[in-house]
Amino acid sequence: MTANRGLFYKFRRWGQVKAYQLTTPEFMSRLYFRILLGYKMNLKNPRTFNEKMQWLKLYEWPDNPLAVQCADKYAVRKYIEEHGCGKYLVDLVGVWEDVDDIDWGKLPEQFAMKCTHGCGYNIICDSKKRLDIKKTIKCLKKWMKEDFGKYNVEPHYSKIKPRIICEKFLGGGGRFS
Repeated sequence: MTANRGLFYKFRRWGQVKAYQLTTPEFMSRLYFRILLGYKMNLKNPRTFNEKMQWLKLYEWPDNPLAVQCADKYAVRKYIEEHGCGKYLVDLVGVWEDVDDIDWGKLPEQFAMKCTHGCGYNIICDSKKRLDIKKTIKCLKKWMKEDFGKYNVEPHYSKIKPRIICEKFLGGGGRFS
């Protein structure tokens, strides 16, 4: 069953990218919106929070450097620090552009690892002794190749340089989140 679910996921992701390439971001947003929320989206006169978010995603954020910076989990740290709020950031353990550059032996016993160019690309390690490093490396390499912006019709994410950040573990359960 897990293999079938994995195959369906891969096919769905492939289909999302192909549809994105063959249509427009607006068409795909309207399609996803209708499927997920059950009503037609009004982009000419957005009234609901969801419609307004879609309008921003399509027309404001793709060409807005601040929106791109703030969506990037690493670059946003600079913005936060420049605005005097650096004390609220979670301690950074490391940042890498290539999975093979990570020295797993130097990581703390617990940590949170995230890809900077998307959402849901997170590994929460509550025990390095139990972490399957080979599986984690394979997962990170897959995520680093993905264009999250095309999967979810969020063009601003396509402008983020893929990196991996590792932050201090704040607690909570589970190894993958």
